[in-house]
Amino acid sequence: MRRNNEIDLASVAYEKIKQMIVEHELQPGDKIQQGVLAKKLGVSRTPLITALNRLKSEKFVEYELNKGYTVRRFSLKELVDIWTLRTAIERMVVEEIADKISDKEIKSLRQIFAGFAPPWDDKKYSEYTRADRKFHNELLKMSSNSFVPQFIQLFDIVRWSYQDGLVRFPEETLAEHHRIIDALEAHDVEKVVELITEHHKKSKESLEFALRQFVNISKELKQ
Repeated sequence: MRRNNEIDLASVAYEKIKQMIVEHELQPGDKIQQGVLAKKLGVSRTPLITALNRLKSEKFVEYELNKGYTVRRFSLKELVDIWTLRTAIERMVVEEIADKISDKEIKSLRQIFAGFAPPWDDKKYSEYTRADRKFHNELLKMSSNSFVPQFIQLFDIVRWSYQDGLVRFPEETLAEHHRIIDALEAHDVEKVVELITEHHKKSKESLEFALRQFVNISKELKQ
């Protein structure tokens, strides 16, 4: 019974720590103070370490002997490499699903962005970033390739590591998302591949720019 309780507590701790990383309460490079974190989460060290090791296996945190756990900081190249991989896989997926996507699936994709319109405040922008993530993940889940969904966790690392630089303004991307859905509904394979490629190209450029700015600011702070 005690063993089951520890597993449950480890799962809860895992979800809470990951959420802290998502919401940037724990920043890339931050050292994880186990005692402080265990007290905050209301768990003992055993389930906490189990949760941290799970996050380590998923590349959210790193462990170094005599230094402990830190939130992983990805290099610009690693983040761009992951995003390039996602672009290639998402192109493959939309090419696969475009000629067979159902009306029900189209409706569910449209529903993700229902209600989004100017003016944009912080709350609506935050909701839109979640909708953006859900849209792209739902596309991946439609693939018949059983290995594709396994990449979702990896791709989310990019968003969670530097989300502010990755999600472009809704004024620009909302229309892009609607055009992608329109092309899917029309079963226009060539058009949807073209649109998704351009969409990811712009997001990649935004990510690269934001990361360069972040590196420059970090260098200035160290001087």
